[in-house]
Amino acid sequence: MSSIEKIAARLAELGQLSEMLTKQLAEMDAEHEELTAAERVL
Repeated sequence: MSSIEKIAARLAELGQLSEMLTKQLAEMDAEHEELTAAERVL
């Protein structure tokens, strides 16, 4: 595998990781908002 191929593969991995983390963060933010609203009700 050439250096260019290694770099391209790593960039693809990082892109996938970034997408996964972005999705997880959005889910965490939504849950945080739900819990904050529930706390206000209680």
